[in-house]
Amino acid sequence: MEIFLFGIFFINAGATVDFELNTYQNQPTDKQSGIGLGFGLGGKYDFKNTTVLINPFILEHAVIPFDKVEYQERIIELGIKFGMGYNF
Repeated sequence: MEIFLFGIFFINAGATVDFELNTYQNQPTDKQSGIGLGFGLGGKYDFKNTTVLINPFILEHAVIPFDKVEYQERIIELGIKFGMGYNF
């Protein structure tokens, strides 16, 4: 979901569904299969036929894990998405 503010800024949020397929006997972290949540703030600028965007985000995996563990470890991603597009 994206909500635009003041024409060029936006807030985005949503859920992800993760399936961890390759697991190992001595895996150092708990399985991350489950439902995760993400949130970001960004800016999108259109100039003639070109669009440029930047979107810092945070994403937490296994907020609702498929395999219940007493003290679930979760991976948290922090990142920045860059994008550029051309409108035909």
